[in-house]
Amino acid sequence: MIEKDLLIQEKEKLYIELRRILARQPGPDVAEQMAAHGKTLAEKIKQLKIMTSNLAVYQVIILSLSLSLSVCLCLSISIFVLLFQTSLLLYGYGSAWILKTSKVESFGREPNSGHC
Repeated sequence: MIEKDLLIQEKEKLYIELRRILARQPGPDVAEQMAAHGKTLAEKIKQLKIMTSNLAVYQVIILSLSLSLSVCLCLSISIFVLLFQTSLLLYGYGSAWILKTSKVESFGREPNSGHC
């Protein structure tokens, strides 16, 4: 009888230990949550890839517009300088004065010689 009692106690201890181990195991609700989180993660990764490619497109557009703006600014400055020089010629300043003030050689002309 003592042997049977010892065997029963051992089995009870084993049973209690197994119940404790099973209590720590995740249930089916956790598996459902993990599946839902996996789907959400896949959607977010897809959105991130789309947003990353859109960002690259927008960066190219911004670079293109920036370069266009630089070209327009340079052209505007060139046009302004040409208009300014033309107005100086129209109002009686000689081309030698324009060349002298723009740091370009006057090719031998005197600044106030009246030659255009």
